[in-house]
Amino acid sequence: MRLTKSRSPSLQPNRTREESGPNGWGVLAVVVSVVLGVGTPAVAGAQVPAAAETQVVVHGQDSRPSYDWELGEALLELGGLDAPVPSRFSNIVGVAVIGDSMLVVGDGATSELRFFAMDSGDHRFTVGGEGQGPGEIEGLWDLFLSEKTLVAIDAASRTSRFGFDGELESTMPPPVSATGMRLQYSGFFGDGTVLTYAGEIPSLESGGSTVSMARLVRLGPDGEPEFLLEYPWTEFTRSGSAPRPLHVAFGPVLDLAVFDDRFCAGYPTSYTIDCFTPSGQPLTRIVREDWASREVTQDDRELFRDGVEAFAGPGASTIIENQEFAGEYPAFGRLVAAQSGELWVGPFVPERDRSQMRPTPHEPTTWSVYSPAGDWLAEVVLPERFDLMWVGADVLVGVIRDELDVERVAVLSLIP
Repeated sequence: MRLTKSRSPSLQPNRTREESGPNGWGVLAVVVSVVLGVGTPAVAGAQVPAAAETQVVVHGQDSRPSYDWELGEALLELGGLDAPVPSRFSNIVGVAVIGDSMLVVGDGATSELRFFAMDSGDHRFTVGGEGQGPGEIEGLWDLFLSEKTLVAIDAASRTSRFGFDGELESTMPPPVSATGMRLQYSGFFGDGTVLTYAGEIPSLESGGSTVSMARLVRLGPDGEPEFLLEYPWTEFTRSGSAPRPLHVAFGPVLDLAVFDDRFCAGYPTSYTIDCFTPSGQPLTRIVREDWASREVTQDDRELFRDGVEAFAGPGASTIIENQEFAGEYPAFGRLVAAQSGELWVGPFVPERDRSQMRPTPHEPTTWSVYSPAGDWLAEVVLPERFDLMWVGADVLVGVIRDELDVERVAVLSLIP
C-alpha cells in the first residue's frame, strides 16, 4: 500500500490516515484537509461559492473496499406480460418506498402512480394518469419522496404532491431560477427544500466545442430560488451542417445524489465526486485513482446511431452525420443516495434504445458504496438488465427488463 496525494494544485496536504478493513486487505485512503475559497475549482470549471474546509479522501491504486456485500433472495417481483393490468409497466421513471409497507411505482407510459403492498405485491390503488385536470399528470417524468408526500414531476417540470393515501395536496408550476432558466429537480433534503439544476445549450459556431455549466439552485418551501454554485454539466460540439450544438455521445454528464443533510455531484472526466451541505458549502471530495478507462468502440457508435435513427425520425440523418463521440467511457455513470446515508456509485451504461427513459445495463454492473466521510465501504455486483432505482439499509429496488424489454419491478435483499 502507498500513500498518495491529490495532484490538484489547490489541495494542501495536512495529514494522512490509514485504515485496515475487516477483510484483511488493509484499506488505504489519504484524507487531506484543504481550504477552498471563492472561485476555487472543485473540478475543472466548477465554482465553490464560499470558503470552507473540505476533506479529500483519495483511494489509491492499491485501495480496496472494506467489505464485499452480496445480494440475497428476491423478495418481490411485479410485472410481466401475463401480470394483472396494474402490474404491467412501461417506461418506469421512478419508485418510492413508504416505510416498510408500501411500494409506489411511477409508470411513464400512463403517467400513473401505482401503490402496492411491499410484502405481498398486492395492488392497493392508483393515482395520477395522463391529463391536465386536478390530480392528473401531463407526461410523468420523475418521482420523489419528500417528508410525508410523494412528488410527481411532469415533462414540463410541474409538480403534483400526493399524500401517502393518494390524495392530491398541491400542484406547482415549473420552477425557474432568478435568471429565468427552467429548473430540473434532483431530490429533496430532509427539511423539505429541494435541489434543482439548470443546464443551458450554448451558442457555438461550426467547429466549436465547450463544456456547459449547470447552475445548482435550492428551492425553499415557497419556491424561492437560492443559487448555490456552478458545476460542469456536459460537453457540446457543433460540426458540419448541424443546426445546433449536440451533446458529445458517450461523454461525461453531471449526476447528482441528494440526501437529508447533503448532496453529492460528479462530472466523470475522472473519478472525482464532490459533496456539499444543502447550502452549497464543500464537505468531502472522493477520488479514486484505480478506475480503468474503456474505449468507445465502433460497435458502440453504430448502436448509438441505430438508436437515433429509430427514435429521432426525419431529423435523424442530420444528427448522425454531425454527431461527435467521446474517445472513452466516463469514469462512472450514476450516483444514488441510499436511505441510510451511503453514496452508491455505478458505472456508465451506454444508451441503446432512446425510447426508454433510462438505459438498460446488458451485463452485470459493479457498484461502489461510500460512507458520508468518503470511506470506500463495499462493492456490490448487480445482475444484468437490472436498473437500480432505490437503496434501503438492506433492500434494493430496481427495474429488470427481459429480452423483449418487458419491465418488472424487483425488490432484492442486500446482505451487508
